[in-house]
Amino acid sequence: MSPWIGSAALGLALAGAAGSVGACAAAAARGGVRPLGAARAGFTVCALGLVSAAAVLLIGLARDDFRLAYIAAHSERGLAWPLRLAAFWAGQEGSLLLWATMLALVGGAVVWGRRTGPAPEAARSAARSEAAVIAVFAVLGGFFAALMLAGADPFRVLAEPAAEGRGLHPQLQYWAMVVHPPLLMLGYAASGAPFALAIGALARGDGDAAWLRPARRWALGAWLSLGAGIVLGMRWAYVEQGWGGYWAWDPVENAALLPWLTGTALLHSMAVHQHRGVLKGWTVALAGATFLLSLVGAWVTRAGSVASVHSFARPELGAWFLGLMAALGAGAGALAWHRRALLTAERRAGGMLSREGAVLAGNILLVMAAASVGAGTLLPLVAGAEGRVGVGVPFYIRTVAPIGLGIVALLALSPLLAYGATALRGLGRAAAVPVAAGVGAAGAALLLGLRHPAGLACVLALVVGVAAVGTDLVTTVRGFARATGFGAIGSLLRVVDSNHRRYGGQLAHLGLLLMMAGVVGSSVFAAETAGTVRRGESVSVGGQAARFDGVKRARGENYTAARAAFTLADGASLAAERRYYDRTPDQPVSEVGLRSTWRGDLMLVLLDWTEGGEVATVQVRAIPMMAWVWTGAAVIGAGGVVCLRPGPRRGGGAQGGGGGARRGGAGRRRTAARAAGTGGGP
Repeated sequence: MSPWIGSAALGLALAGAAGSVGACAAAAARGGVRPLGAARAGFTVCALGLVSAAAVLLIGLARDDFRLAYIAAHSERGLAWPLRLAAFWAGQEGSLLLWATMLALVGGAVVWGRRTGPAPEAARSAARSEAAVIAVFAVLGGFFAALMLAGADPFRVLAEPAAEGRGLHPQLQYWAMVVHPPLLMLGYAASGAPFALAIGALARGDGDAAWLRPARRWALGAWLSLGAGIVLGMRWAYVEQGWGGYWAWDPVENAALLPWLTGTALLHSMAVHQHRGVLKGWTVALAGATFLLSLVGAWVTRAGSVASVHSFARPELGAWFLGLMAALGAGAGALAWHRRALLTAERRAGGMLSREGAVLAGNILLVMAAASVGAGTLLPLVAGAEGRVGVGVPFYIRTVAPIGLGIVALLALSPLLAYGATALRGLGRAAAVPVAAGVGAAGAALLLGLRHPAGLACVLALVVGVAAVGTDLVTTVRGFARATGFGAIGSLLRVVDSNHRRYGGQLAHLGLLLMMAGVVGSSVFAAETAGTVRRGESVSVGGQAARFDGVKRARGENYTAARAAFTLADGASLAAERRYYDRTPDQPVSEVGLRSTWRGDLMLVLLDWTEGGEVATVQVRAIPMMAWVWTGAAVIGAGGVVCLRPGPRRGGGAQGGGGGARRGGAGRRRTAARAAGTGGGP
């Protein structure tokens, strides 16, 4: 396929975006269906242009079209087809096109998922709102199309086609490359939907909170996608040596964490906003901050001041993103100030020991954590520290760790808290069993030899959190069973199904507690050693031993490897490799030998070896509780998926069970009243 088709598609996208913005201005000024239809049509042209450009690049990658400079720089014939696909987003131009395509798809779903009715005068405010939403996505689509046409064209043709491509960077040749960047880009793009919907609500000007329902689902989807991308990146860094373990506070890692932190606060604010009519200002501010922080990641990777395998050295593109962030931030801030009367609370919030008070405290802590991470990431860049990566791990330990302890404490106590000014009355009774269980568990851990303060704090928080969720659920299920006559299992299923947001949120909280326990355990109690061993000798650390069985040469699809074989005490085999890729033999990559159990991991790294493979220098690490990190992340994701499920249908029951369903509905209402003292979730 001719490369000019891709460039033409980008030009079409830019033209469609410009037309859409103009039509949005007319719709906002005069109302009416016709300009609004023109605005939708213009954005549709923009979206189709971006998607078509992406299709052209994909076809070029599939056909090894080395006429294109981008494909010659990031692909090669020896790549497995999944990694050849991943070359799409391995470089500057392709990653921009991926992000633009994601924005086009998200924008299309938002724009065409909500349609204003045909009555022009009656729908004037609705048309103004709709025009604002479309304009946000049209501006973003036009921005990316212009950026690629002006300075990052993925369809630039070489003067002489290359015979072979340079291939992916060796550290990018890992299966997670296929899914990790798209998940992050999807999360960034999806975070634009709550931002656009909030702008639309402010433009409407009537205080209608209906925008929260679709915005919450988009915010939750963005949060899940970003979280999954971050965890996959952690796993990738964990098994690829030289990346600093599963978290090195790399600027680009941090850039993905920032919108996840504020997105977490946004989800909690949305819940309280919907349920109690408070924290309205927080909700709008966090919707804007989350999307703008997604753009910060683009600026960090393209500003040219970051030394990272993730970054692209094109400082002029960083200036483009700074301009976009400034324009969007100033416009959104001015509109919010103009409509500030709409952001006042509908009722008085409860005290700090109510659920809304806890959400506010959690918001403050999450924003403080984001500010600390942002300061550590951005200040060296602003100061011009060329090539410097962040400010070092000690800074984050001193600033983020104490905030994290406060968040963990809130997570443990949150199931015990209720809404409103009377929440304090039942807190003591509800907290008695969970707190007693946590103190008892921490005391038992102390008697068994655990002396580290962070470890004891994690035991306390984890047990309190599990016990709080358990007692709350048991109390609710018992009340439901008494009210309806259902058995224990039937009552449990119906109670959980009656409030996906509440129980999905509690599951996510438990997952985060589990993950934090794994982070502390793997950081505090890890042990490692390095040494030289001969064939038949063993190396050990943390009570685990591995016998060295020699080093042999191995051949992969596009690399040669030195593979060191080891045998563990139970007979299991492990192999650690040093890989030399054909196109970049001067950039070797370590592939660890890894044995994972629930208690911990044993990791083997090949550092050096002698010709013949009889002697090797190896590094051995014993890392306890790493499985808790990955399991906790999976539980968080499961909780988010439960929250995404639609709520139960109101009204009539299922076919063949109407009476039971009606009794169940009444029982749920009575049970909700009984459970108010222990804190119904948002």
